[in-house]
Amino acid sequence: MSQLSISLLGSPQITLDGIPLTIPTSRAMPLIAYLAIIGKAQTRETLASLLWPDSSHKHALAALCTTLWRLKSTGLENWIVLDRSEIGLNYHRNIEVDVVKFKTLLDNCNTHGHPYSRICLFCTPSLTEAIELYRGEFMTGFNLSKPLPFDDWRMLQSESLETLHLNP
Repeated sequence: MSQLSISLLGSPQITLDGIPLTIPTSRAMPLIAYLAIIGKAQTRETLASLLWPDSSHKHALAALCTTLWRLKSTGLENWIVLDRSEIGLNYHRNIEVDVVKFKTLLDNCNTHGHPYSRICLFCTPSLTEAIELYRGEFMTGFNLSKPLPFDDWRMLQSESLETLHLNP
């Protein structure tokens, strides 16, 4: 079974069966990152306004369609679910997102049943794996030419993950 890996801790990268994909446009990586972190389908309007806020509604939706077409041409056609109103990732397939895994590993320890300030022997492997996953700040080095609402969202994600990393 094929696996799509979306790495957003540190420099963003997407691999399909271990092979890095070349992401075709500057807005494609933010699109995939947003869908991967939100974890559910989003309306086309939400995504268009997030990534093309200065464009007219019609132009933003057209740019989104073009970006999706280019993403599908990289081998992601089975990994993106589209309908007339929403876009999402196909979570019925094997998708691994490092941020989701990082949070899950930390949550396993936080809900383990001992005080937050104590780490037990059973939590050590999860915490070790979480630390190894944290290769750097969320989407390190990723910049778009103009500030977008996506950048504000990215900064909030980065700060939240940094806090979790420093205070598991």
